[in-house]
Amino acid sequence: MKKVFERGSKLNKKVLTKIVAGALSFALLFTVAPAVKSEAADNVITSSSSVYFSSKNISYSSSSFTVPNSNGKTIKTIKNLKTSNKNVAEPTGFSISNNSYHTKYYDLNGTLKNEYNSDSKYAYISYKATKPGKANFTYQIGKQKYKHTITVYAYSNPVSKLSIYNTSEKKPKNYAKLFNTSSYIYSYNNNGIKVPKNGKVKLSATAAKGWVITSMSIYNNLTDTTHYKSRSYSNGVNSASIALPEYSNKGTGRVYVNLRNTKTNGTCQITAYVNAATTNK
Repeated sequence: MKKVFERGSKLNKKVLTKIVAGALSFALLFTVAPAVKSEAADNVITSSSSVYFSSKNISYSSSSFTVPNSNGKTIKTIKNLKTSNKNVAEPTGFSISNNSYHTKYYDLNGTLKNEYNSDSKYAYISYKATKPGKANFTYQIGKQKYKHTITVYAYSNPVSKLSIYNTSEKKPKNYAKLFNTSSYIYSYNNNGIKVPKNGKVKLSATAAKGWVITSMSIYNNLTDTTHYKSRSYSNGVNSASIALPEYSNKGTGRVYVNLRNTKTNGTCQITAYVNAATTNK
């Protein structure tokens, strides 16, 4: 049975801006959490991940992967970080977090009711990918050796259908071809995507062969608030749609469709900005 999770709400514009800024920083290249195993004979922990370029129009992209089993552990440094193929991918640095927290909860009378410890300990390695292929990253933490295999894939359009329309429209336009060369359309003025009427607006998408949809979201940006609706599919689906009631075309909009490749487990996010009704093409 497929599990579906749905959310809808309003966001303060300042909060939304911070969320979007963080999301866009990872928009160039998409990856999945690494698969991990241990080669006991060589005392090497191995892991792997698949990544897709987000566009055919870029010469390189930046991404990162989490060091296996690093959550909750204190790491001082990462040594001997190397790649087997600089033409495919090479490391650019690493990040380490060793933060710990102690939280206390009090009732209105100031009586201590609960306290607990938590931490934010992890490490990840950043890298630059320049072309499709494979590269092995080797590195060392303390006495432990690691090897991470990265497979880089060229961009290909992961959707065969994508429509954004008022539910009163009889023949919604299919915008899928706009994503033949890139997974994102950020320009409000040039992409030609508009919602002609106010009211209930639907985002509908169908995955291309070999892909499944894992989540989708639709946003309507107004002067002081942002209305949104999102839905996720834990096992992935071929087609999906969500509707946002009371959409106002006086404001701009955004839609996101996240997909996973069923063969490689690599992921891609389709991003499209929707023009306000008064915006010229």
